[in-house]
Amino acid sequence: KAMAAEIDCFLRGQPEPSRKKPFDCRLGEIADAEKGPFAVERMIEETRGKGRLPHDSQAEARRCLHCDCLKLDSCKLRRYATEYGAGQFAYRETVRPRIEACQTTETIWFEPGKCIRCGLCVEITGQQGEPVGMGFIQRGFDARVQPPMGRSIGEALTVSARDCIEACPTAALAWRNKEERDE
Repeated sequence: KAMAAEIDCFLRGQPEPSRKKPFDCRLGEIADAEKGPFAVERMIEETRGKGRLPHDSQAEARRCLHCDCLKLDSCKLRRYATEYGAGQFAYRETVRPRIEACQTTETIWFEPGKCIRCGLCVEITGQQGEPVGMGFIQRGFDARVQPPMGRSIGEALTVSARDCIEACPTAALAWRNKEERDE
């Protein structure tokens, strides 16, 4: 993409586009207590809970080894963080929140750790009359977005899943096993 943009600018006689390095965020060190919920959702179904036989290892190796972000190219948080020069370690003193297990259905993936609490899904589920919907749980720095009253993501997004997933800026809500790309 970067090369195509440069060639396009050259052919139009325009100055080269800026080459800002895209913002990348890394999770950092994962505590032992967090490894179970984090790893189980990232393994393919056939190899989950089995020993590491050659067949299982080959099946795991065939998977795409990207950064595990389902909006790698279309993430608005990444786009704006790059544009404004945000740094991941600007607030090193803050403690990283504990990794929460992902909530999934056959088609939907909700990863609470990627949620930036923008409230778009809360608003959309409210407007579309979801019986359960999404809501803000707790207040202040401890606030998070999730289905209320311990309900599942499948119960929360019965009619508004597509709109919520399209509106989500960070892929906290995404289609399961489908990586979105800028078109």
